[in-house]
Amino acid sequence: MFFRKNISPKNRYFTMTKATRPRFELRVKHSTKLLQRRIIAGGILLLFAIAFVYWNFGVNSSSFAAAVNYTWTGTTDSLWTTSSNWTPSGVPTSNDNVTIGTSTRNPFLTANQTVNNFTENNSGTLNINGKTFQINGIASFNGGSILSSGSTGSIIAQGATTTFGTSTTSMTINPDITVTSSIITSTATTFNGTTSLTKVGASNDASAGNNMFNGNTSITTSGTGYFLMANTTRDIFNSAVNFNSTNSGIIYAAYNGIDSQFNQNINISSTSTGGIRIGANTGTSTLATGKNINVGSGGVSSGLILIGGLTTSTNQTFNFTGTSVLQLGPNATFNGDVVANCPGIVLNGATYNGIANFTKTGASNNSGLGNNTFNGATTITNSGTGYIVTSNTTRDIFNTEPNLISTSSGAIYVAYNGTGTQFNQNINVTSIGTGGVYIGASSGTSTLASGKTINVGSGGVSSGLILIGGLTTSTNQTFNFTGTSVLQLGPNATFNGDLIANCPGINLSGATYNGIANFTKTGASNNSGTGNNTFNGTTTITNSGTGYILTSQATRDIFNVEPNFISTNSGVIYLAYNGTGTQFNQNINITSTGTGGVYFGANSGTSTLATGKTINAGSGGISGGLIIVGGLTTSTNQSLTFTGTAVLQLGPNSTFNGDVIANCPGIVLSGATYNGIANFTKTGASNNSGFGNNTFNGVTSLSNSGTGYLLLAGTVRDIFNANVTITNSNTGITYLA
Repeated sequence: MFFRKNISPKNRYFTMTKATRPRFELRVKHSTKLLQRRIIAGGILLLFAIAFVYWNFGVNSSSFAAAVNYTWTGTTDSLWTTSSNWTPSGVPTSNDNVTIGTSTRNPFLTANQTVNNFTENNSGTLNINGKTFQINGIASFNGGSILSSGSTGSIIAQGATTTFGTSTTSMTINPDITVTSSIITSTATTFNGTTSLTKVGASNDASAGNNMFNGNTSITTSGTGYFLMANTTRDIFNSAVNFNSTNSGIIYAAYNGIDSQFNQNINISSTSTGGIRIGANTGTSTLATGKNINVGSGGVSSGLILIGGLTTSTNQTFNFTGTSVLQLGPNATFNGDVVANCPGIVLNGATYNGIANFTKTGASNNSGLGNNTFNGATTITNSGTGYIVTSNTTRDIFNTEPNLISTSSGAIYVAYNGTGTQFNQNINVTSIGTGGVYIGASSGTSTLASGKTINVGSGGVSSGLILIGGLTTSTNQTFNFTGTSVLQLGPNATFNGDLIANCPGINLSGATYNGIANFTKTGASNNSGTGNNTFNGTTTITNSGTGYILTSQATRDIFNVEPNFISTNSGVIYLAYNGTGTQFNQNINITSTGTGGVYFGANSGTSTLATGKTINAGSGGISGGLIIVGGLTTSTNQSLTFTGTAVLQLGPNSTFNGDVIANCPGIVLSGATYNGIANFTKTGASNNSGFGNNTFNGVTSLSNSGTGYLLLAGTVRDIFNANVTITNSNTGITYLA
């Protein structure tokens, strides 16, 4: 072969000749540079085409062939590699689909094998003979068995869908098996080797159950859809099982089937929002004696771990981190001790026959439905910032002393909405954070057994709110709190025994007191009770603190016995503040020796003092502070004698249908109606200004024997409908109109 180049300015061409072949010419009438560019471009396209074929189909020429659907017949022998054993005749390659059913000779591998789709039906059997059998497409293990002579061998299924068993046929898999598929279901299948099932897809897959796992088992969801087991029939795990959730997809085990068996340890890992739920519906299961639910190697840092329908007799410990939540129940029974230290804890219907120790550490708010029974020593601690609620729907039963401990800003709510929670032993309360402990804070009701008490726990109550609502007790109760803590009694509490409270803050918010009720507020906080209290036993409200205590903020109170109101510091006692129709059905005794005082009806509240009953200076006298008698109606003569620097204010909105005699250091007349004799003597040095709006319908006497002035009608006119006498016997002035 030779080339001859013939170039002229107008015609450039090449001639290639060979002696034995016809001569031809290739003429190029374009520039040399254009030709070079086209050659380079063509070469690049060729390289891209080669790369595409290589990466998508591989270098094996079989990859380019269309898939063949092979069915095993076993006509000749049991060797997978015998062509005549297949219909059509041939040997399946990695691109082909294989179906194995019932036959006289079962297929037998002599080397590792890869197929595309694989189906095993009826009682078909495949013996992988210690080799690796890989399925890259759909794997349908519908019935029959896969065996492995000699060593265990392994199956790898990594197509989009893998199914095991059917509702009418069972499957047995002896080799180890690793599945990674978007869809996985398993029914009536026995796994005798190490089993790893990883669901990666978004679909929700429900398996009927009736599976048996005899080798170590790992079930993982790394997708967004759930993987549900035992939807109809129980599963049995005879080796350790590892449940791993790494995405938002949930693993449901023992979902509906009755009596799933976990005969070895359960290991749980959850690192995303999905979580693992055992017995989340009606399913029940047992954990064998001596076996535990453990945190797996991946840890539990996110998602919900639900242990429901499970019975275990072994001590269990749960230590979770991150934002994960542990839910115990529904229908779980722990016959051993339970210790849980988790960011979130939900108590949702379990029976605890051993020690139960729960510590919530996280920021999430956790609400348990209730229906729990605690038969062993029980401690609920909140060291987190979110609340923990129990009995949100159904009552709980505490047959031993519960210890309720709040150490941070997260509150503990017990007996929240359920009706009839039972506290059959003492209740011990500790609160050293701002969260507090709330009993019956919503509509829940509870009873404290006869002879049992609510006690301050070993850590004390020095901070936070302790609320006792919805509770009925017949035993004397004593509350001694310190620091900045606040005691709230009510709503809907009934104390049939005596009650003594000595606390920095006290809220009276809807309780009935059938015994002695003695309250002493000692702190600087201002405390407002909603009212709706009924006092049937001797009642004393003392404020020795600097903040006020207020009751009847919204609803009237009823005092069926003589109340004693005692102010010994700068903190005020407010009564009948906003509620309409507060009833004082016996005498009222007032002591005020500090600068605070006692205020009746200081806002819009109204009250009545029963016929024949009077307002009296208590045993400690009234020598300091302001006494306001507002919003009160009385038909009985009243005589008020104060000393020291105490000031009496009558009004606003009071009506005195009997006579009124007041002999006080200071007198403020600010909106009352006097239908009987009104005799006022001011004796002190303070200047007293009443805003007016008084009506005097009886004979009235105004005397100023002090050095400060007495001023009437500072804002609104007064009306005198009967004779009035004004007497000044010292340097103090009386200002009228």
